[in-house]
Amino acid sequence: VKNLKSGYYYLTALLTHLTSLEHLLFVGPEIEQATITARFTKAVAKGFTNFVNAGGKLRQLVYYNVQLTGQLNEYGDSIYKGLHLCDLSSLTLAKTNMLNYNGGKELSAFIISKKNLVELKLNKCLNDETTMKTLADSLMRSKQLMKLDLSGTDITANALQSIIYNLAFSPQLQYLNLSQMNLTGTLNPVVESLFKLLRITTSLECLSLKKCGAINTCLTKEFFSALGEVRSLHTLDLSFSGILTNTNLGYLGKAVAFNAKKKCSLNQLNLDGTINSYNDFLTLYRNMMISEADHERWYGDPIKADKMSGSDLAVHYNNNLSILQFNQLKCLNFPFNLAYFKNQYRPIDPEFCKFVAGSPNVTNAQFVNCNLGKSGAEILSLALDPTRTGFTSRIKILNLRNNNFTKEGAKIIATILTKNNLIESIDLSGNKIGVSGAQAIAESLKNNKSVRFLNIYSNKIDVDGARAFAETLAVNNSLECIDFGFNRIRDEGLLSLARGLVRNEQSNLKSLGLRYNFITADHFIDFLRILWDKKNSTTKLTNIFIRNNRISEYGLFNISNFYSQLQAKVQIDLLQKQRFLDQEKLSRTIWIHPVPASPREVKNFFQVSQNCGIVLDVRQRKGTKWPNKGGEVDCLFVEFAHPLSVTRALYIASRKEAVINGKTFRVFKAGSGTYIYSK
Repeated sequence: VKNLKSGYYYLTALLTHLTSLEHLLFVGPEIEQATITARFTKAVAKGFTNFVNAGGKLRQLVYYNVQLTGQLNEYGDSIYKGLHLCDLSSLTLAKTNMLNYNGGKELSAFIISKKNLVELKLNKCLNDETTMKTLADSLMRSKQLMKLDLSGTDITANALQSIIYNLAFSPQLQYLNLSQMNLTGTLNPVVESLFKLLRITTSLECLSLKKCGAINTCLTKEFFSALGEVRSLHTLDLSFSGILTNTNLGYLGKAVAFNAKKKCSLNQLNLDGTINSYNDFLTLYRNMMISEADHERWYGDPIKADKMSGSDLAVHYNNNLSILQFNQLKCLNFPFNLAYFKNQYRPIDPEFCKFVAGSPNVTNAQFVNCNLGKSGAEILSLALDPTRTGFTSRIKILNLRNNNFTKEGAKIIATILTKNNLIESIDLSGNKIGVSGAQAIAESLKNNKSVRFLNIYSNKIDVDGARAFAETLAVNNSLECIDFGFNRIRDEGLLSLARGLVRNEQSNLKSLGLRYNFITADHFIDFLRILWDKKNSTTKLTNIFIRNNRISEYGLFNISNFYSQLQAKVQIDLLQKQRFLDQEKLSRTIWIHPVPASPREVKNFFQVSQNCGIVLDVRQRKGTKWPNKGGEVDCLFVEFAHPLSVTRALYIASRKEAVINGKTFRVFKAGSGTYIYSK
């Protein structure tokens, strides 16, 4: 929504004539919240009336980042007319104060009356307890709702408790998002309502409690008991909602095991940032081994369980998870020496190894920022070695970003890729593997037939690392996407990659990341020339990411000219900057330096205070570091709707009136200087 001074009649006209419209979004700019008035809502209401009378059938309505101004009596029934007239299946209210305008009553009536409403998103717009209670009552009567998203809401625990409990009686609810909620008051009622929800529901498939206060510290055995036998739930997110105690991790392990034993659906568990020590992790893992006596103790008669013996006490590992999300768990780093392990007469695998290798359904393993180091790499080499007896791992996606492997750990990971032909995607970014580590990874991939996606961003592999991967690209036919960004491969490394690729006519490489590598424009043109400057080029590259290198505006111009001559269907991200060099856009754009205030304040200065004209966009950019100047150059690009606004802005600067909050700034016409920006 642009706050155009047109009387808003254009909104009425648009809705009147676009009778085939199914999705309508009113979205404010990210730099500020758009303000809407009674004139706006009345124009929209009239448009909705005409739209429905002409046979229009709107399915989705979104209000995002918009604020109502003025008093309630100014609006009448215009705010919610679209809700009541249209038979919506999806409604989103996000970052808006609309519900403060008698919204609880109107929203409740809307939810109850609409029989086709299946999706409701109320994000960062609920802060009144009365509205929440009204919403809770209406949700109990909404039998068709399938998705409810309340993320980002400031709410009391009592209000949330009533909503969750009433949702237990929604027969079709599949998705419930309670993430990023700022809960106040005691959380015990919320946990109790979640327990009842899991006990009653027959439809809920996904429950997100990510960053939901400190709810993990209040979870009870009853909650985990219900989790162990809920049949419909397949995804549970407990990430960053407080540390799970050792006792609760034991309950969680048993819940996962019982859920698998009962052939229920739980297959994705997000525990990012929830485990505090390696002993706590062991508690989780060990409690996934359960017996018939354990089952009787949880779901039957504890007295009978105490009398069981023999095979009823035999424990079996049960884990139906297909996705392991154990990010930011520093506790997984513990001492282990592979050489010492192999010298043992009867070596016993570490329990972390057993956990990874013994989970037969896991296809996606996420261990980001766990500080695994060399010892963690050695344990993974055991868990993912298909030549070992009892190998059951089916992991295809392995995310090991930011684990401080260094070159020694990278060499261990390379042994995995040499043997394992199941892994299709591996992320090794931010691991400081260096030149020798890159050489080991590159060598292991020469004969690997499974890896299609490789991320080695930010590893300082340098020119020699790029040369090693050039040799791999010359023979590897499975790789489809590689990110070499932030690795200082420079021009020579870039050309080495090109020479390697051109030698392999069977290469399937489609995407190549090259950002932050000190690459110059002339050598990037040479790179393109090697790959495409012939009639029968066999390269399959479709995307190249080359931004944030040593390419000036003049270099971009040369690249653009050369690219226009190529017979290549490849997208180069750097060329997107060309749209900012469009002469028509430049004619109505200025840039200001230094940055005097926020983008919102700058927009208000030119559009309202100085009456220069309508501002369409304000973008902040950082420029290139220059010698003898501290830091990067910051500036703001201000795009107007009309070129005359630029003249007015320059006139203001000439009169030394370009001052915001006491800070003076300079105004330049876009395209008039040598300012180079990078996003």
